[in-house]
Amino acid sequence: MIRKTIVSFIALNAILFGFAVCSPSGDEPVQVEFPVTADGGGIAVCTTALRWEVTVTDFVVAIKNLEFTIEGETHASLLRRISDVIVPSALAHPGHYAGGDVTGELAGEWVIDFVNGTTLVPGTAVLLEGDYNGMNLWFATATAAGSPADHPVIGHTAYIAGTATDGTSTVPFEAFIDMEGEVRMVGGVFELVVDEDTEASLVLQVQTIDPFENDTLFEDIDFAALPVNGDGVAQMAAGDAAHNILMRTLVRHDHWAVVAL
Repeated sequence: MIRKTIVSFIALNAILFGFAVCSPSGDEPVQVEFPVTADGGGIAVCTTALRWEVTVTDFVVAIKNLEFTIEGETHASLLRRISDVIVPSALAHPGHYAGGDVTGELAGEWVIDFVNGTTLVPGTAVLLEGDYNGMNLWFATATAAGSPADHPVIGHTAYIAGTATDGTSTVPFEAFIDMEGEVRMVGGVFELVVDEDTEASLVLQVQTIDPFENDTLFEDIDFAALPVNGDGVAQMAAGDAAHNILMRTLVRHDHWAVVAL
């Protein structure tokens, strides 16, 4: 996997400035660096509400700018407020909060192969000390410069492939997911108390099964009804109802997490 890095710490510098202004002594808050990678630990065989058992063999997503959030209001005039985005809170789940302040980030843009990737290292995140309760990310579009050569994800936000079986028939499928504009996932699972002594590795995961409610990424998709290409592979592409269902589910915080190890 080839990584395209776009580094910008303007937002984090604004946070630091805000804390310094508010602090009586003018001391800057403690900054802690954490290595960030990604893996396929969240991708599992899943059975949908329509009783399709889905096995994923490819899962490649273009994303950018990981953000780490602390619940509550730290400095509303200077910090980016996630609550300004119209997204329901997820207070019922630990580490799954969609209304916090961004006080940590890893800026960049990556095409991540969660199943077959060999170099899943986005970089090093900088977090201010605090009790973290969630994470966000932005979706991007994969380019030839940032993707494996001739990969089908190029020109799309995500490429997902695999097989689905209902016990009688098996349907090979592939999905080409396209997201237009600035699309953001807000409130993924991330739980870590950070201070100057905290040591951890952070691992980004996409999860085919919501660990709290057991919904799957492929809910409400009838694989038998999908159009089939000349090779007999069922297709999901922009403009199709199944594509829109899968796209909306992929954006939900239920299926994203950063695990601290």
